[in-house]
Amino acid sequence: MLQFRGKECVLDVYMQDARPIHYEFRSRMTAIEGVVLNGDSDVGGRACINDILRARRV
Repeated sequence: MLQFRGKECVLDVYMQDARPIHYEFRSRMTAIEGVVLNGDSDVGGRACINDILRARRV
């Protein structure tokens, strides 16, 4: 599994034989606390990718 974290969300990528087989976008609060906020743990993919890219800038 690979995990990429932004300020607001987390991207988990599950690998098999060095190939991605599944991915999940989650709210950072859900990932940290293990709870579902407002009944929904889904995070928009594009927004999460942008968040991760912003967090990686130095």
